[in-house]
Amino acid sequence: MNAKDFDTPQSFFAAIPKTVKENINFRIKLHSILANDSHLQKVYLNIVKEEPKAAFNSALWTYNPQLPAGCRNLPFILWPHQERAIDDLHKANTEQYDIVVHKSRKEGATELIIKYIVLKWLIEPEFQALVGSEKADKVDRGVSFDSSYNLSGLGNCLYTKLCYAVKTLPDWMKPKILKTYMHLENLSNSSIIDGESTNVNFGVSDRRNLILVDEIGVIEPKIADSIISNLPDVCNCNIYNSTHKWGPAHPYNKLLTGGDIFVSRLMWYDNPTKNQGLYETPSTGIIIIKDIGYWKSRLPWAFEGINAGDEIRLEEWKSQLLNKYPGRKADIENFVFWADGGAEFGKIHSPWFDKEIRRRGTNKRDIYQNIMAEAVGTNESFFTAENLQRTRELFVRKPKHVGDIRWSNDRYGKVDPASCYFDFSLGSGKLSWWGPLKDNRPDQSHAYVLACDPSRGVGAANAVCAIVDTNTGEQIGMWVDPNTPEERFADEVWAISCWVGGAGSPFIIWEANNAGAFENRLVWQGARNVYYMHDERAAFRKKRTKRRGWWSNTQSKMDLLSELDVAVGCAAHNETSYKFLKIQDKATIDEMETYIQMPSGNILPSTSLSDSSGASASHGDRVIACALAVLAIQYVRIKHEDVKKELPAHGIGRRIKAHNQMMKMQKDNLRFPYA
Repeated sequence: MNAKDFDTPQSFFAAIPKTVKENINFRIKLHSILANDSHLQKVYLNIVKEEPKAAFNSALWTYNPQLPAGCRNLPFILWPHQERAIDDLHKANTEQYDIVVHKSRKEGATELIIKYIVLKWLIEPEFQALVGSEKADKVDRGVSFDSSYNLSGLGNCLYTKLCYAVKTLPDWMKPKILKTYMHLENLSNSSIIDGESTNVNFGVSDRRNLILVDEIGVIEPKIADSIISNLPDVCNCNIYNSTHKWGPAHPYNKLLTGGDIFVSRLMWYDNPTKNQGLYETPSTGIIIIKDIGYWKSRLPWAFEGINAGDEIRLEEWKSQLLNKYPGRKADIENFVFWADGGAEFGKIHSPWFDKEIRRRGTNKRDIYQNIMAEAVGTNESFFTAENLQRTRELFVRKPKHVGDIRWSNDRYGKVDPASCYFDFSLGSGKLSWWGPLKDNRPDQSHAYVLACDPSRGVGAANAVCAIVDTNTGEQIGMWVDPNTPEERFADEVWAISCWVGGAGSPFIIWEANNAGAFENRLVWQGARNVYYMHDERAAFRKKRTKRRGWWSNTQSKMDLLSELDVAVGCAAHNETSYKFLKIQDKATIDEMETYIQMPSGNILPSTSLSDSSGASASHGDRVIACALAVLAIQYVRIKHEDVKKELPAHGIGRRIKAHNQMMKMQKDNLRFPYA
């Protein structure tokens, strides 16, 4: 260490050793000098004020209870992705804007934020911070100091981390303090850190320089939504730190994906202790090695001639190795790479990550929530995450056309079928279309289903009509609008039906609960090829009732959505012998990701747990429409079979058919056929 190390904050930070032994020796030498030189103390404090990373690597400590005794208190030495996070926090605080810290577990996110707050509290006069977590005992369990800075009342809470950071400061840096319940005051400069549980009134009517909302993704959705709405008036720099728990519809995920707030990420694949041997699996059976040095250092014979970024086809590669090294057959067959194209646990893998997958067994939710930090799969998701991911990759795309169905009324006020056409000239409208068109119409040799979920048309939920080609199993159209009343929606559906046409009138199905006006109007328009409620659980003959439309209850909804999950999975895995549905609409898959099963057994989109906004809210209406289409397809296929099965040449069916034809011929040849 020399005088040049203090030329700039950046040069000082760069001069700090990053191995534990050398770092400790550096700290001993540095702080023994600073303790006796008040001028250098001011220089040092100005350095860490501008470059807070330097304080982490030269003055702050971390505690890890999982390490052996004697090794649990270690000098804090930032990893590269933690350095980026501190830069992000410091810039957000300096320029005064909100920030989300999105993280995998055990990446030190809370520790980083808490220690950054302590630095501000230590250096900046009259600094006012507020820290909060889901429950009061996660904020402060009665942690207290004695006159020698010894701590008592420790526990896994935010104030334990705050007070530990103060306790382990070099002696010359420790200020005079006052610690009471959920309150830590720096008596030397009047700076304060207060704590509070993250309740619905968290921070209301307060004013702060900086606020930490820890684990906001764990907080009950309505409370989280209230906090996020309230805090902009309380503080200009709010830090939201969390992993997922509730899934895609939680307000935390909206913060992450909304694009209105800066996101800093602390992910496992950036951790140097976890990303050794990093590789990707872009598609099934294929891997791309990112950290080739790791593999070459362990298995140089197997990775000879392979470079970082090369695409490896596993079966071909293993076959080549077996031919080249027949004596290493057991080693080659034991090579384990998770090469499923990201279908189950994402596309990024490493030996550490694969070991964690095997260690945690069937608990996929744990892996999605705590390691992958993914919204999908972290809640009690109803639909299979793998099916949705594969559907996104295989089928989801932008619509070819967006427009509206136009028509004229006949003299009775009904839709004139001959006048219906698809107007997509403006490139905007309620109807999105993915399928091919010929002369402005779908393929007229195919049969179609129109599956509808009506709404009151007051903006609180969407009215939806999903159009499915039963020949291809593709969802090829989607009409959506929240402001169309039931009777007008019925007119739209009938006009779509007349325009779509096909091999017979399209089959129409709808959710009938509270949709009497829609049903009556649709029948008045002339709809006859419609779904009547059946006993769908019957094994063979499904008895038809006199009730038009599909009627929902807890059990029938469970059955309906379960069949949709199966159909989407069959399409994703190219299994077309049973029901299958290829969904091309991104918004539908987004809605499916929000569906959860409540303890009561009811299935609903998790948006309904927090959303009270109404019009633009996602209420899962597209999902119900697609699920109804899966139910309806079986009835359309019975009426429009594409290929007639030939009877076996020597079977009894062929013999009966021949006998009937012979009897008909004999009867036709009689002079008096009724004699």
